[in-house]
Amino acid sequence: MLKQAKGSDDGTQSIEELEFKLVGALVNRFFLVLDDVWSVNAWTDVLRNPILNAKSNGIIIITGRHKTVMEDLIASYIHHVQRMNKDDGLELFHKVVFEDEKNEDPDLDEMAAKIVSKCDGLPLAIKVIAGMLISKKRTRREWERVLESDLWRMRDKEDELPAALYLSYEDLSSVLKQCFLCCASYIGISYRTDLVRLWIAEGLIHVLNGGLMEEVAEDYYKELVMRNLLHLDPRYSDEIRYSMHDLLRALGTNLIGDEALVISDGRVADTNPNPLTKIRRLWMSSKGDTLRLPGAVLEQKSLRVLQLYDCPETKTIEDEAAALPALKNLRVLDVCDTQIERLPDFIFTNLLLLRYLDLDRTMIHEIPESIGRLANLQILNISGCTSLRNLPKAVTSLGMLRWLRVRGTPLAHLPRGMGSLTNLNHMEGFVVGHGDSPSNADVGCDMEELRSLPNLRFLSACKLERATSMAGPSVLENKPLLRHLSLLWTNRKQGDDGEKEAAEKTCSGLLPPSSLEELTLHNFPGRRFPNWMMSTSSGTSFHHLEFLILRNFPCCTELPPLGQLPRLKFLSIEGASAVRKVGPEFLGVCFPQAVAFPRLEVLKFMGMPNWEEWTLYAASEEVGDIQERSMNLFPRLERCTFTGCPKLRGLPESIYCAARLKTVVVSTSDQLSEVEFRRRETMEMDDCPDLFLARDSTELPHWLLDRIDREKDEKNSVLPSRTVITVKANVIIIQQNRRVDAV
Repeated sequence: MLKQAKGSDDGTQSIEELEFKLVGALVNRFFLVLDDVWSVNAWTDVLRNPILNAKSNGIIIITGRHKTVMEDLIASYIHHVQRMNKDDGLELFHKVVFEDEKNEDPDLDEMAAKIVSKCDGLPLAIKVIAGMLISKKRTRREWERVLESDLWRMRDKEDELPAALYLSYEDLSSVLKQCFLCCASYIGISYRTDLVRLWIAEGLIHVLNGGLMEEVAEDYYKELVMRNLLHLDPRYSDEIRYSMHDLLRALGTNLIGDEALVISDGRVADTNPNPLTKIRRLWMSSKGDTLRLPGAVLEQKSLRVLQLYDCPETKTIEDEAAALPALKNLRVLDVCDTQIERLPDFIFTNLLLLRYLDLDRTMIHEIPESIGRLANLQILNISGCTSLRNLPKAVTSLGMLRWLRVRGTPLAHLPRGMGSLTNLNHMEGFVVGHGDSPSNADVGCDMEELRSLPNLRFLSACKLERATSMAGPSVLENKPLLRHLSLLWTNRKQGDDGEKEAAEKTCSGLLPPSSLEELTLHNFPGRRFPNWMMSTSSGTSFHHLEFLILRNFPCCTELPPLGQLPRLKFLSIEGASAVRKVGPEFLGVCFPQAVAFPRLEVLKFMGMPNWEEWTLYAASEEVGDIQERSMNLFPRLERCTFTGCPKLRGLPESIYCAARLKTVVVSTSDQLSEVEFRRRETMEMDDCPDLFLARDSTELPHWLLDRIDREKDEKNSVLPSRTVITVKANVIIIQQNRRVDAV
């Protein structure tokens, strides 16, 4: 709060000093929101005195679940949120259980009404119970078992958690219970990939009859999502980010008890866990430069997970002799985002059970050869370590390693022999070749080492200009599990013909398997994309591809035919400075009644300074229009962006006709003379000096047409410089643009 008020704590940790600084910072009127307050102490012990003594007044909104807390705060007004009524509750229940299906069993309707009634109008309880029933048979008897469970009568008197949450938890398998409890205890974890790695490192994932632990863990993740115990963030694709409702987190925290401990700002003195409980997980934040473990942890020697968060000044770990016995059973060590330059030797020589080591964005400058003693290490994250230049040879002896991330770390090369890590399935930042110094000619890894890594699911390779010729079939040929591929060349000025030919040859030798779901090409210096991209049969070769990013390819004059990729959802084309025309070849097909880009939702063109024309047909304009209307183009397109295309003169009719298109963004497109606004929710226009907004009375609402006319009259037929028109809930926002005419 002090920082938001533009004050500075100057490293202050005492409450009295912080209160004094906050009083001095609150010189203007303020608006403060305290969300999900469970105790009056947050106000009485911390904020009341500085706010009441401040020179200015403000408005404070407090949200919470307990009426008594609000009453104790002596609020001037208390708004009680009404519980969901029976009909809305049933509608929500049916939407979760049956999705788009219609229930025709009256017995289930009767059971559904009784179950919803027991949820007492709480949307979360309804969603969680409905999510649980998805996995059960749709029979009266099965639903009656849920309705008659004794757990409905279970309610924590102190926290008043809905009984439905306990019932849903008890319905989980033993391994899913552990996974759920881990989710509830983790701090700062909100991505699926991070969650999966931690589950594996804690030994929760077991595989029978082959397969990968990562795939099993992702199935567990999907089941928790299906049961509404985890909520997906709609802003992110591919179910990659999640959140957990506060009540579900409270449920997990209650069930875990003192096995998980959080120490905030290094205040250990107030921590007094049950001495009979073994502390398994510890999260610590500290403003100091030395990490000191609490006495209870040092005494018990039971710690499995140690993660630091909000420790921007931490440089060292306390006395090694005292810490070693307490950490000898550690499985997870996460010291990311600290100032640590060197880890104690005992971490590499004595923590023999360690499976997870995260040094992301630390100041570490050397990893010793003794890391080879960590025979159980499965996850190693050393990305963003700007002081680290080399990895020890011993890394190649970590036979259990499954996940290695070195992206953003300025490594000269990787140690030769990375191909021996046959369990590796995630390799992010594979540095190709040896360093630029002649003395490094006998070190480093070439792409050939990838042949012996059959379990790769994620591969990001950089410095591809160093790649030597690859004999035989593609080094990626035997990668049936590969889902994500990112190929990066070093960004530099256009090279000579030899460098361009070498890049084309390298890329041709990297034919991915058909399992690929995400592909990124970055800084490709060649003049033509490889045949496996330019072939019109790419739609059948890459029928799983969903995300494609082509970024900075200054020498290619033609885009690949991408319209027949059957599952492509996201396409971004950036930095295509040599492309002047996009023609019908972009669709991959041109016969009538064809479908192009059948599942594409987001289309972006950015940084194309010489792009002048986009046509869908090479025939005459009249015939082309007929053909275009007969084809089904962009049937699922929702967002389209054109940024940095100053010579582009017009857009195809099919863009405007896309039935689901909601947002069009046009920026820095000087020659674009007209765009149409049809059924859009948002149109953004920026730095388009000659742009006309077509006035189509059959598509635009009358209130918007009137507003455009008013702007036109007031500005002498010119709308202001940056224009953002948002049509949503009958609200319009028009911001400035240098020149946008309404006609």
